[in-house]
Amino acid sequence: MQLARLAPTVALAALLAFPATAAAQSIGLIGGASFGNVAGSDVPGGTFSNRNGFLAGIILDNPVGDIVGLRSGAYYIQKGAKIEFTNPDGEASVKGDYIEIPFLLVIGPQEGNVRPEAFVGGATAFKVSCNVSASDPTGSFESTCADFGADIRSWDFSAQFGGALNIGMVRVGAAYDLGLVTIDPNEFLDVKSRALMFFATVSFGVKRR
Repeated sequence: MQLARLAPTVALAALLAFPATAAAQSIGLIGGASFGNVAGSDVPGGTFSNRNGFLAGIILDNPVGDIVGLRSGAYYIQKGAKIEFTNPDGEASVKGDYIEIPFLLVIGPQEGNVRPEAFVGGATAFKVSCNVSASDPTGSFESTCADFGADIRSWDFSAQFGGALNIGMVRVGAAYDLGLVTIDPNEFLDVKSRALMFFATVSFGVKRR
């Protein structure tokens, strides 16, 4: 999908093209927890549970009006899913780690010490690694997805939306990543990524009137 490959360039160009308001551009550090899963017509309901992971990176903010801003950045995020089975009892996980680049429209006051916000947009993710692990009472193993014969696509494209509360230079919030393309590299199966994120950011270089 050409859109996914072009998204990071378009996001950066758009973010820099808009002039900042008196609430100037800022850069911040982001970190938090991610809870990955999968969905799609080829994923039986209730089969998979969350893979718990983390995210960490940088975020760029550019206010372009009193209540409108643009946000991009790049962060490392752990996605995937886990399945539990019986006879014998055990579990298996698919662990997909990515560098994700979001481009978000932010709606909310761009000035003030306490600022609620909502945001919506898209994100392109590039695979860093993929591993499969499994364990049961007899033992455990871990392998790369490629060696196991169950690799995932090298990139992903998702819709992203959520909300946050800004208090001074600190932001806390939650976001949901809704995968729009199958992660099957052969596109035979309809399996899309999902991720719920809880995060906090600390921003630098922020100017307030």
